[in-house]
Amino acid sequence: MGWMRGFISFLLVLAFVFFITVFVSSFYISSSISLSKAMVVERAYQLQMNIKENILEAIRQGAEEGYGIYSATHSKVACIKKLPNCFKDNEAMEAAKSGAMLKLLQLSSITFDSEFEVYLWCGTPPSEAQAHAEAIGLVLNGTLTTNQFSSISTAACTNALTIELSQSTDPLENPRLAVVRIGSSSFTFGFSAYSKKFRAASVSYIPLNQMVKQ
Repeated sequence: MGWMRGFISFLLVLAFVFFITVFVSSFYISSSISLSKAMVVERAYQLQMNIKENILEAIRQGAEEGYGIYSATHSKVACIKKLPNCFKDNEAMEAAKSGAMLKLLQLSSITFDSEFEVYLWCGTPPSEAQAHAEAIGLVLNGTLTTNQFSSISTAACTNALTIELSQSTDPLENPRLAVVRIGSSSFTFGFSAYSKKFRAASVSYIPLNQMVKQ
């Protein structure tokens, strides 16, 4: 039926518009368009939204927790007294990054959708053509393995985080965690999803300079 095919095409286009406005994503599904395929696109969209929200929240919570633990056990006063628990800005920022990465590592073990495998990664944002080619490759190869991106457990993933502190007017008071941002130095977080059942895959990443906390 022509009207049904047109409606399904509209749903697919609408889904792609949502992908672009929320985060950068490339989606591929094999075979011809049908109502069931449109439902797969909708399911994949919901999955991607869920993953993206969880990544941002995990980074925010982890950074705050990591920084909070460091700040609670170190102080500027200790620096003046030359004690070992001297508060050092670089150490505090690294503690925030470590906290964020720990949360992301925990997130990587979660099953977001029973029909989709999910791989969290970090790396240089792919172009639209590269992301689409990667998604097609996942479906054709029938596996979620990828050589293009680094696992979220890789130490280099901390390069995708920018941490900034806000100094107090009181020199004896610890600074506060002011900014947590994703996508520094052309490095960001992303995720790939693949469904063997639906023969569908997507490759998505969070745009550079995405603010998590300010």
